[in-house]
Amino acid sequence: MAVWELLCTLWQFLLLNLKVLYVLLADVVSTLLPPPQKNLSDSVVLITGAGGALGRALALQFAACGARLALWDISEASVQASAEAVQAAGGEAFVFVCDVTSPDDVTATAAKVRDEVGEPGVVVLSAGVYHHKPFLQHTEHDIRTTVDVNLMGNIWVTRAFLGGMMASNSGHVVVLSSVLGVMGRPLLAPYCASKFAVTGELLSAVLRVPGVFDILTPADAASAIVTAVRRNQEELFLPRKLKPLMRINRRRVSLISLIAEHLQDVKLRERVDEELPRWL
Repeated sequence: MAVWELLCTLWQFLLLNLKVLYVLLADVVSTLLPPPQKNLSDSVVLITGAGGALGRALALQFAACGARLALWDISEASVQASAEAVQAAGGEAFVFVCDVTSPDDVTATAAKVRDEVGEPGVVVLSAGVYHHKPFLQHTEHDIRTTVDVNLMGNIWVTRAFLGGMMASNSGHVVVLSSVLGVMGRPLLAPYCASKFAVTGELLSAVLRVPGVFDILTPADAASAIVTAVRRNQEELFLPRKLKPLMRINRRRVSLISLIAEHLQDVKLRERVDEELPRWL
């Protein structure tokens, strides 16, 4: 029986490597032969955190595609400035002040969007905060705000609009994560924790690695996100060179779990449980 289990494990290992090769080849083909970009003219695009630099850049990029924008932010002055930038560029934008950490506020604002603009076909979850300091210096308010905005805000907004998308069998929810949702970094513990959770919940992602890979401008990131939406792309990694690394990393986690299952090793399973969060 032990020999048979070993053979099964080796076979699964071979299949896993073949799947990795297939994923990499598929990525090459999709890069060389990308699908056509769909028309977003007159589509309703909702952007949370639209008062920030990336949110504003996304608004301008989607407006350039002819989309009608529902811009959300907790800061009225910031989101109004984004709307004015869109309007100055010839686009159409509607301003909504909303606290995404409040389920009631999200529900009420979502109803206003439907009444005043229409049902969103694209929802971009761009709202986010972070605090850069040693872990013990983070206050309870810092931690709660980080988790509430970065994670719970995504959940409340997604719940408000996903049902309509499922009913129409169309739409996009774009979730912005970070490479810090894959590996930790000192001085950003609550932020990393929130992004690890977002990575588990994400439907589409943008990953940035300052100091290791190229640092993108908000406009460059926004352009790539809009293009990915128009191509119905499930995932987007920025910089793009991250994509094969992240794909292989996911397969490695699957392999560790597979070996633990076949060997029936309790201690190894416990080790896997300890190590998995580092790779998710």
